[in-house]
Amino acid sequence: MKLIANIRAFFQDGLWRLDARSLDRPGRFAIRGLRMIYVLFRDLVNGELNLHAMSLVYTTLLSLVPFLAVTFFVLKAFGVHNLLEPTLANFLTPLGEKGIEIKIQILQFVQNMKVGVLGSVGMIFLLFTVVSLVQKIEYSVNAIWCVEKHRNFTQRFNEYLSVILVGPVLVFSAVGITASLMNSAVMLRMQEIEVVGIVFALAGKMVPYFFAIGAFTFVYKFMPHTYVKISAAVAGGVVAGIVWNTSGYGFAYFVLVSTNYTAVYSGFAIMILFIIWVYLSWLVFLLGTQIAFYVQRPDLVRKDRDIRTISNRYKEYLCLSLMKQIGQRYNDGCPPARVVDLERENRESKETVLQVLRILMGLGLLRKTDEEAYVPAKPLQNMLISDLLSAIRGAEDRDFVSQALDPDIVAILDRSHRAIEGELGGLTLQQIVSRRENPKIGPISLEI
Repeated sequence: MKLIANIRAFFQDGLWRLDARSLDRPGRFAIRGLRMIYVLFRDLVNGELNLHAMSLVYTTLLSLVPFLAVTFFVLKAFGVHNLLEPTLANFLTPLGEKGIEIKIQILQFVQNMKVGVLGSVGMIFLLFTVVSLVQKIEYSVNAIWCVEKHRNFTQRFNEYLSVILVGPVLVFSAVGITASLMNSAVMLRMQEIEVVGIVFALAGKMVPYFFAIGAFTFVYKFMPHTYVKISAAVAGGVVAGIVWNTSGYGFAYFVLVSTNYTAVYSGFAIMILFIIWVYLSWLVFLLGTQIAFYVQRPDLVRKDRDIRTISNRYKEYLCLSLMKQIGQRYNDGCPPARVVDLERENRESKETVLQVLRILMGLGLLRKTDEEAYVPAKPLQNMLISDLLSAIRGAEDRDFVSQALDPDIVAILDRSHRAIEGELGGLTLQQIVSRRENPKIGPISLEI
């Protein structure tokens, strides 16, 4: 128990006290890797990834057959529909013999869906069900990337249709071309050579990993409604692809020894195991998304990401800092500040910056433009710093203040506000933005 307590204390405290800059390259890599493992485990335990995965499982169960039906229709138009069955069988391989039964049932459902029988209304409903699956995936990915604004209707229509119609054709065509090349006469002759045959055998085992890594990387790059670096997408894709393929072998062993499920649930055991595998697949997908996010934003690989865990003093500093930066741009006639500009200038997370901006907008100090940028809501010369500090301090407390307040405590707080007001005098945001010193208080300093 003591060993477990020491390990837990190291990950929660000791790991974050180490100065990685003072270590050599392997040491820095090890420290950053351990910190990444900690934050991923923390996010997994907190439940957000689990909730998103369970939500995607529910959507998948509703949309799987319609999605495969649309895919089948598209593939049939290009003459590669025969590849749908082996691809589906490969996904269900961890389920063993039960996976074969599920594959047969799904394909029967797909083949029974005929466009002529469905009609125009049925076809619209079919496409809507498929689009809802892609939309749900986008919402989950955007939540991990802290993206609040999703794609508009036009963007969804164009990009979703590209994913639904063009994506399967490219993927299945690549699979078909690869299979044809591997089975060509030239390749078969080359495989007769012992060394070349060993290389081809190893390459054949690695092909599923390469396809999985490529698919995950593509989704991580283009699915979030924000800019994603290719290095971050590749990092998430490599981890997710390896973990997903490797976990398939572990789940296959679990299915093989899980005789209790069949004994207890009988015929329902197949569906339960299928749901568990779909859940694990989505969890791996979201875990790779989280890795891509942290690779692109290494400043967020820390113990806490939430603004509620930082001090009130730093929150006041950040509020005034954002007001100064936004006011500076407005005063100089520069383009309004966007969230990406503010998080870069303050070296803070997008999540924290957005929370502070919401506080300032709720106080009527900022307003958002149509271009998703921020400008002052009042003239800078009318914003007293003392009033800003007072408003910021009480911004999140109004819902918790009861009517029965202690008059002595209220008097102390009033004296504190008057002291701050007297010390700052008539200092306004305009003076800070203009870099003019107030003769009463001397040079301006906001160091914390």
